[in-house]
Amino acid sequence: MKFSSRIKVSLATALVGSLALSTPTFAANSICYYSFESEMYMGSNSSSFTPTNSDNVLTIVGWQDTNDNSKPADVEYKLIRSGFWGSTLVGSVRISGNKPQAVPSTWYRHVFTGVSPNYNYKLYTANWSQKTVRGAGNAYDGY
Repeated sequence: MKFSSRIKVSLATALVGSLALSTPTFAANSICYYSFESEMYMGSNSSSFTPTNSDNVLTIVGWQDTNDNSKPADVEYKLIRSGFWGSTLVGSVRISGNKPQAVPSTWYRHVFTGVSPNYNYKLYTANWSQKTVRGAGNAYDGY
């Protein structure tokens, strides 16, 4: 699996991204906005972010779409903790199906557990679809 740098993310866009994505209200703060456009069997990664909540969780909420229901989106989201001695996979989830940006009620929501606070993390996406997938979302510091 190759990873490209096609994802356009920054912590500065987290506020803009959270306003642009009309998701349900969460108690947790958005700490990372991510967006991607990945070709078939390609991947990308977000910028680094640091959760601080004591619940040891991180929630991702977003949309993904191929614009072709005969070949729907199939994206794996991996949460990676970065450290001095290397990277550690904290968790992963594979989400299948088109979740259109225009229909927030269909968006995915996943809670990663075992997220130690005050470490740097990145979210990697891997496109397992047979088409290019576009998507975006927010990572929330908590539930």
